[in-house]
Amino acid sequence: MQLTSFHTHHMIKGLLFTALFVFVSLTTGVAQTEIDGGYQKLEQFSIDANALNELKITNSHGRISVEGWTENTISVDVQISVLSTDLTAASDVFAQFGIQSEQIKNQHVFITTFSPDFYSNLPFSVDYIIRVPEHLNLNINNAFGDVSIKDTKGLVVLDMEYGVLNINNLKSLSKVPHQFSLRYTQGLINTGNYISCKSSNCNLVTSNVKQWVNTSEYSLQSLTNVQNIKMTGFTDRVTITQCDSLTLSGKQLITHVEMLNKQGHFELQDGQLSISTTGELISLEVANDDVLTSVILPINLSYLLNGEVEDGDFNHSASDQLRIFKDSERISFSGTVGDVKNVTAKIVTIIKNSDLTFQNK
Repeated sequence: MQLTSFHTHHMIKGLLFTALFVFVSLTTGVAQTEIDGGYQKLEQFSIDANALNELKITNSHGRISVEGWTENTISVDVQISVLSTDLTAASDVFAQFGIQSEQIKNQHVFITTFSPDFYSNLPFSVDYIIRVPEHLNLNINNAFGDVSIKDTKGLVVLDMEYGVLNINNLKSLSKVPHQFSLRYTQGLINTGNYISCKSSNCNLVTSNVKQWVNTSEYSLQSLTNVQNIKMTGFTDRVTITQCDSLTLSGKQLITHVEMLNKQGHFELQDGQLSISTTGELISLEVANDDVLTSVILPINLSYLLNGEVEDGDFNHSASDQLRIFKDSERISFSGTVGDVKNVTAKIVTIIKNSDLTFQNK
């Protein structure tokens, strides 16, 4: 149970009553039960999902937990909790909550509602515990609360801020990507095929994903075993443990790539970049401005190298195999490193206002 105080989070005003939904008041016919330090109300729903293809939840100040199952029924428990030993004060808060629940065509919708003049000095939470048919699509919007999703096969659209995200085993086989919009979120994303994500002020750990398309700012990201990464960032710190293909652009990034297998394309400004590749590398293109750049290659890799460094130094452990030309501002270089008869990779680097270093491992 996650409890919040209204005067610190005033996003409630965006949740309005609408004529399209049936209003179900939690103050009618639902008993209050005592919990440690306060009171709780529980509203339960069981919905036939035969005619549905999507479940939509809009909530604030609480947790949403979704788990897929093989039943063709949606099970929803809504727990509203208020921390106060004063039953009258708690009842005044309960009276201002409601749950809208209605089917609209092939979608079933739940919305947490608050009275227009809602105010509470008491900590409270609105928590959804949901089990859905695993094929059902999900559309989730949650503010000031955690989200957990696991073992689902449908597409997920998620918008959340100020919470902890835990995603495990999104089993959709569609090439249509899941859509995430995350703000002030600490997230663990494990196992999924195609994911498109916008992140701001986040700390994300992502693993075992086929494709990760990301626009990010002011975030800390760690990616492991992600086959294809396409990312644009601003003032991020990024660590990539293993990927096959990587396209990265942006400003003020500190990026460490521990294992790039096949293809890499980088266009960065202001920051640091360290790339370590495997012997499977096919192509690497780097066009950086004011980015300290280091490339670490297997000693047995044979590759064609072309590029230049402007207003910076160029260092290569096999510089004797290259043609190097220098003038007052620019160093140009080209050549084949390794076995000229077994070239397997092509590398092009254009670096401005910083140094470029090639090392072997």
